[in-house]
Amino acid sequence: MESNTVDDAFNEVVDRPLERDGGYLHVRDRPGIGFEIDESEVANFFYQLKKIAGNIHAEGSVAH
Repeated sequence: MESNTVDDAFNEVVDRPLERDGGYLHVRDRPGIGFEIDESEVANFFYQLKKIAGNIHAEGSVAH
């Protein structure tokens, strides 16, 4: 099972934070993905380059 936790950084850039209840994510009755991204808030988060570690092929795919 995969689970994407909702963190404070995400909630700072959307107009309505995602809501979870008992392990379920509430589906919004709104167009698209259910929230709007506040571009002015996104500008406060800077891109940070992160090296992906592990077994990676030369072309970038994951090796098992």
